[in-house]
Amino acid sequence: MSKVGGGNIKIYILIPKPLHHSLSTIFPPNVQIIECPLLFMKFLPRLVWFLVMMPIMLRRLNADVYYSPTPSIPLGIPSRIVKIITIHDVVSIEYAKTMKLNNRISSFLIFNRSVKQADLIWANSYYTKGKIEDYFPERKCKTIFVGCSIDTAVFKKREVDSVESISVREKYGIRDKFILFVGSLEPRKNLSFLLGLMPELYLKTEIQLLIVGAKGWKNSGISNIVNEPSYPKTSTCFAGYVDVEELVLLYNIATCFVSTSLNEGFGMPQLEALFCGCPVISPHNSAMIEVVKDYGITIDGWDKTEWIRAITECANGKSSFVNIDNLLQKYNWETIIQRLFLLIEK
Repeated sequence: MSKVGGGNIKIYILIPKPLHHSLSTIFPPNVQIIECPLLFMKFLPRLVWFLVMMPIMLRRLNADVYYSPTPSIPLGIPSRIVKIITIHDVVSIEYAKTMKLNNRISSFLIFNRSVKQADLIWANSYYTKGKIEDYFPERKCKTIFVGCSIDTAVFKKREVDSVESISVREKYGIRDKFILFVGSLEPRKNLSFLLGLMPELYLKTEIQLLIVGAKGWKNSGISNIVNEPSYPKTSTCFAGYVDVEELVLLYNIATCFVSTSLNEGFGMPQLEALFCGCPVISPHNSAMIEVVKDYGITIDGWDKTEWIRAITECANGKSSFVNIDNLLQKYNWETIIQRLFLLIEK
């Protein structure tokens, strides 16, 4: 970022390869996209581009502020530039073994140093803020800003006509009521626990499970569970990647959204589901407590009976969920950004 006349801010977004065409019209006039590929980039890790090109471009643009949506500050940035980073979680410390090797290397080289050197740290939850304070008591930034939300213009409750509902159900093999899970196959997401609930849940309620985003599940330990002879095959469907429009539709027609994650720095799918009016059931741990506690159901511990009871009650329409209108105030991007700028200007 750099300041321009009249007190406005000129924002440069640096990218290593051409922007996807679908994003070309979404930026306001004061945002300029700069493609700055590195020679032989396709043969090199993104980390190399970041370490080499970012310092060069920051000097060339005479930037006043460097902002990264990840905890990443490259070497060689002029000291006069204000450095702002966003920290989503401390998985690289607490769940390092669940990360891919390239991400572990990147984190080892950059994460700790960036947290210590940042002029301003932006955490997505108070849980993450507390973890940063615990692990990095000695750091340059003493005041950690907290705020996060979703695109509430996209993720919202809407009317779904029968044709839409029938079409998407047929696409994924969903007959009637279904649990929605959205997430990756990281061990931290604890999907195996949810799959372990399905034989009894399916027998009791005939509720199905639709898993969105679990790319490559056939080559993972998940396939061992669903291919067990005793596992009810028709109880579980895999959607893989779905676009945003279809995801919003699924949130709107799902019986409930269920997460069984061991740890989350925020809980983005939970918040998306809530804004779409979908009942949410999550573990009573990490940042999911902040997002879900007053608006859905959180379950402390891993007693299968308790989880099955909560999901069954939801499937039978017996659970009451708090009206979520006040979420619009708590998770309002405009208010969050206003608070951020007030902090920056101090």
